[in-house]
Amino acid sequence: MKKTTFFVFLFLSFSSLAQTKVSSIVKEVTVYNSGAQVTREVTVDLKKDENNFVIKGISPEIDINSIRIKTFDEKALVTGFNHQSSVFSDEESNDKIIEIGKKSENITSQKRKLEIEKTLLERQEKLLLENQKVGGASVGMKSEDLIKTFDYFETKMKKILNQQYQIKTSIDSLDKVIKEYNKEINAIQQAGENKYSEIVFTIKSENYLPKSKVIISYFVKNAGWLPNYDFIASELNKPLKVVYKSKIYQYSGEDWKDIKLTLSNSLPQKNSTVPEILPWYWGQPNDYSHYFENLLTVSNKGEVWGKVKDKEGAGIPGVTVSLKGTSFGVATDQSGNFRMAIPPDRIGKTNELIFSFIGFISESRIAGNNPINVILKEDSQHLDEVVVVGYAPQKRNNAVAASTVFSGKVAGVSVKSDEVTTLIEEKEKPISVDFTFQEKVSLLSDGKDKTLDMKEISVPVDFQYVSVPKVDEAVFLKANILDYEKFNFIEGEVNLYFEGTFVGKTKLLNQNSDTLSISMGRDPSLKIERKQVKTFSKKQTFGSNRQDDFTYEITLKNSKNQEVKVLVIDQFPISGNKEIDVFAKKLSEGGFDEKDGKIKFDLLLKPLTDKKLTFSYSVKYPKGFVVKNEE
Repeated sequence: MKKTTFFVFLFLSFSSLAQTKVSSIVKEVTVYNSGAQVTREVTVDLKKDENNFVIKGISPEIDINSIRIKTFDEKALVTGFNHQSSVFSDEESNDKIIEIGKKSENITSQKRKLEIEKTLLERQEKLLLENQKVGGASVGMKSEDLIKTFDYFETKMKKILNQQYQIKTSIDSLDKVIKEYNKEINAIQQAGENKYSEIVFTIKSENYLPKSKVIISYFVKNAGWLPNYDFIASELNKPLKVVYKSKIYQYSGEDWKDIKLTLSNSLPQKNSTVPEILPWYWGQPNDYSHYFENLLTVSNKGEVWGKVKDKEGAGIPGVTVSLKGTSFGVATDQSGNFRMAIPPDRIGKTNELIFSFIGFISESRIAGNNPINVILKEDSQHLDEVVVVGYAPQKRNNAVAASTVFSGKVAGVSVKSDEVTTLIEEKEKPISVDFTFQEKVSLLSDGKDKTLDMKEISVPVDFQYVSVPKVDEAVFLKANILDYEKFNFIEGEVNLYFEGTFVGKTKLLNQNSDTLSISMGRDPSLKIERKQVKTFSKKQTFGSNRQDDFTYEITLKNSKNQEVKVLVIDQFPISGNKEIDVFAKKLSEGGFDEKDGKIKFDLLLKPLTDKKLTFSYSVKYPKGFVVKNEE
């Protein structure tokens, strides 16, 4: 068996060595959330002793420390390599410019001939008009001769004007062609100005080895991918259809055509060094900023990175970092770190980043020097909101049937073959999940998003109805996915569909529970109204204390032709002062938790019916206190 040899050497100078230019083919690319690993294949004829080769057209954005070169013959040894910039266009680019230039020159020559013809026709037109004036001034001409003269002038003028129009149209068409040729030449010239690099390497062979295969791999910046999902709910008693998608971009400077593409959720640019804990002296907090700054490699002009913290200095995971005015965005990792590529058309412009997270006040920053560190402040208003949850009825046998569609083994998930449509091979690794496309893929270096379907799977789900009448008088549908971790969901954007209608977007964020809850949007066929019943509000004096009574009424209407079960949650206030006593007076069909003040109404609504709920509470406090009923 032939032995594969791997070598990484100090970069050598090859300026004085004879180099053989060889062509390479991009065979495989692994795209990470930020960056990509590119694998090229080269076939060379190795003569005995030293062989010096150069590969042109390499991305200038490669990490030189990531370059790996290997041969597949034990008698061939890689003895060194170098990476250097290509200042000028390669020979192929120059030949292309010459070819386009010749075409453009030919078109220009045709345009000149047409312009000469156009000038002659304009002179004929001028002369004809002058003659017409002379003819019109003639007297004593017979009527029939005058008619013939006018007919002649009209026929001649029409012919001249028609020829002029045709020539103008032809010239305009030629101008467009010349313009396109000039754009092609400019594009080639721009691509050749320090936009490529080359790898020079030396192989020492003991024997003559024709058609020897060499593999070259390296890591490039300016590439990445984000997961994207379609969550499609057709009916409440059927499994949720989930379509895995990937949104990929790259502007590395090299095109990847017909490649084996793998997407990975790992972050190879992160520091893999285990942190060391430092001695902690009371009153002198330790500074670990040097460690977190090394989590990400040195940024380039096309990337922004940093960390999002709370007021206590702890990193906030799951914060959405979006580029204002674009669809680009990422989420912070478990430590609050983020890295995001700037689209090529936005590089060099003023870019505003928006940092948003539920329960915190959104912040904005202008993308400038890295790192961009942000401290989010808590939003007290949102923190006081009450969540209301409900669910549609499901027979137990339906839930069991949905879960039994899984059998066999694919990437640790038990699935039934007829319930899964997959375009990828899924592989779980110790620190990542890799998705490899079964068909070849092409990714051009244009920075544009390319969305690819990965797989489609039916997922068992419990649907719930959600309503927060105190905050929003609407009813929401929520999908709860049990044991969601086995489906290899990665944090990303979700498009929501219900009963064939697009209902909105949300973010899929991994949660610290066994259940993943996704809001499917508002259901207009369920209506809810909450109001304070003023006739039951009164004030009474009892000795040295006062008592205020408050009563609220909630009306829920089911316009569906099916029965639904809804869990409505409201709240009583909680006393924060020992001299103020808050107690429940009336609660219809609801449960009350004294610790957090939440009221839960478990409702079963028949088709086309209404339901009214009431709850009352009292607040007892000393006469001197001023108590307001603020919600």
